[in-house]
Amino acid sequence: MNRNHTVPLILTPSGDSLITDLASVLATESLGYMIGCQLTGGEVITLMGDLGTGKTVLARGLALGIDIDPKGVTSPTFTLIHEYLGRIRFVHADLYRLETRKELEGIGLYDYLNSSTAIAIEWAERMGDEIPTDRLNIQLVHHRRSVRKATLTATGPRTYNLMSKVLEQTSP
Repeated sequence: MNRNHTVPLILTPSGDSLITDLASVLATESLGYMIGCQLTGGEVITLMGDLGTGKTVLARGLALGIDIDPKGVTSPTFTLIHEYLGRIRFVHADLYRLETRKELEGIGLYDYLNSSTAIAIEWAERMGDEIPTDRLNIQLVHHRRSVRKATLTATGPRTYNLMSKVLEQTSP
């Protein structure tokens, strides 16, 4: 997939957020790709939503935008963290199985919070107050039959800038 093969998306501003419908796996990957193309390292992206809403699919798109082969991007549900190297380092974490703060401290996620690594965290709400303050929250929900709704919300200056760049990509 490259920019010429992405599905056109309409990102609608709503307050401090951007909202879009994702009618297919390709649309979900396209959203991830658009975001991934803008990543420079140091960004934290939280992927939130019920099981089956497309969090890992979106992570594959992020990886593709960072020049990582998306075929190798799988859910880290059992290994907790997968690390990939493209034009920048990309870490994909899944905290679904964690039950305590002590478990979170033991997986090494905090070691990746640096300016050279972009991190996508599924089930980031399990971090509680340890979640980085400047992050791009992406909430995925089942909207209609086979359609997901994605809401992107930036929480700090770095991710506001990221969200602005993503919005510019969708402007005619």
